[in-house]
Amino acid sequence: MSNDDFFNEIVNPHGQDVKRRRRSRAERRRDQHHEEVSGRRASGRSSAPAGDRHQRRTHHTDEPSTPVGEQRPPRTPASPAPAPAGDRPATGRRARRLQERQEQEAATRRGTPGRETPGPPASGLPPAGDRPATSRRARRLQERQEAEAATGREVAEDPASDLFASEPPPRPRTRVEGARTRRLREQRQAQERARRKKRLRRRLVSVMVLVLVLSVVSVAGYQAFNFLHDTIPQEDMSDYEGAGDSADKVVVTLPAGAGGSQIGSILKEAGVVASVGAFVKAYNANSNASGIQSGTYTLRRGMSAAYAVASLLDPASRKDHTLTVTEGATKRQVKESLMRVGGFTDAQVEEAFADTAAIGLPAVAGGNVEGWLAPSTYDVTADATATELVKSMVSTTVSRLNALHVPAESYQTVLTKASIVEREVSSSDYYSQVARVIENRLADTGGETMGKLQMDSTTLYGLGRTGGIPTKAEIEDPSNAYNTHVYAGLPPSPIGSPGEKAISAVLNPQEGPWLYFVTVDLGTGKTLFAATYDEQVANSKKLDEYCEAHKDMCGSGQGTPPPSQDSDGDG
Repeated sequence: MSNDDFFNEIVNPHGQDVKRRRRSRAERRRDQHHEEVSGRRASGRSSAPAGDRHQRRTHHTDEPSTPVGEQRPPRTPASPAPAPAGDRPATGRRARRLQERQEQEAATRRGTPGRETPGPPASGLPPAGDRPATSRRARRLQERQEAEAATGREVAEDPASDLFASEPPPRPRTRVEGARTRRLREQRQAQERARRKKRLRRRLVSVMVLVLVLSVVSVAGYQAFNFLHDTIPQEDMSDYEGAGDSADKVVVTLPAGAGGSQIGSILKEAGVVASVGAFVKAYNANSNASGIQSGTYTLRRGMSAAYAVASLLDPASRKDHTLTVTEGATKRQVKESLMRVGGFTDAQVEEAFADTAAIGLPAVAGGNVEGWLAPSTYDVTADATATELVKSMVSTTVSRLNALHVPAESYQTVLTKASIVEREVSSSDYYSQVARVIENRLADTGGETMGKLQMDSTTLYGLGRTGGIPTKAEIEDPSNAYNTHVYAGLPPSPIGSPGEKAISAVLNPQEGPWLYFVTVDLGTGKTLFAATYDEQVANSKKLDEYCEAHKDMCGSGQGTPPPSQDSDGDG
């Protein structure tokens, strides 16, 4: 199989038809060429080369020349057939341009299927330099004709040339493009190297700055240490020996949060240790020293620092000079604590209570400190007085009221209500409900309660008791000014020292319709609330059952008052 056949079978499924058509065109061109050559030979004409475009046209006739002076007989002019474009000599510039255009058109027609083109002149193909090549396809046709003329054989046309003639060949990569690519690549590489160098420089600068800063800080710290070491006098490290003089004792008080240095200063001033430096050294050397508590201690003078630390850790050295006022405590209970802890007499405490100016008691209190002795823990130092301690208690109460934004004219009212709340229930979970019952009963002046609180806590306070249940006779006794079963409104004063939770409950009572409540379990403090009297009667029966089983809790011989319209709010 020839190359043309193979190409036609692979590229063109109709390759055989294309080959036959191309061969038919070649045969027609060859026959036409032979006919033209034969015609020119018969007429005795010689073809002028198409490329000799500078030769002037010479007229040839078949008749002999006529001598000069003779008359040529007239002849009928014939209309000769026009000579082929390739045989007509060019006589002028315009004619040469016309001849060139005709030759271009003839070359184009030779490459067009189905059209016949005149063959080359009898003398053969004109020179390649004289034939205009108007297109790539025309140039290939011209070259094939030259090859046929030179070899005398037909040269088969390459079908691939016609198939891909209209497509321009791929643009080859030139050395210019390669050089440009290399330049761009080199530029990118140079830029990347520059960026790496820049990052490296930044990192080096950062490291150098860090090292410089650390160096400066180190030098400054060293110089500051030397300056402080030179300017601050060296601490005294002198120390005593032994356990000190047993016959020479002193009472010292350590404040809360005191550290080794502060404790050492207190002991140094009291003559217990020789120097603060020695005590701090011993304090740091003892792993249990952090367990030293605030309070009052009885220590010997002239003790070594190590022995002083050990004495402060010994419970036997601690003297209880801490006074605690609990929530709901009365002034009588606070007086007993002052006498027991502080060693004050009854007269000293009563004198402090009465000195309203010295203790800072507000005028709304009416000269009575009841309710104004704030619940808290107080340190009783060796040189403290009863007046100073009571003043501290009153000042704490005023500060708490101000913090809760209570107006000064309402101090006494708020403390009175809060003291009742504090004493009526043992659990703070019921504070806000009891506060609402107080408000509802005070407002119910024309209803079931007639504005009476009917609270056992107030009645018991007037009787000098803080617990239990009053009897029926005690409830009906009008001689007790604090008997809210008999008298409407609030009692004359608070009935104890209320805590912050009770005060807050009074300022923000829980919403509800309750007029009654009763504590049905004095051990757990369980309390039931009621909006009607019938509900209260049912709840009071539960209290009777409890008191029957726990007579020691309800009070011997007191009994439980029967529920009635005049029974107290808590049964």
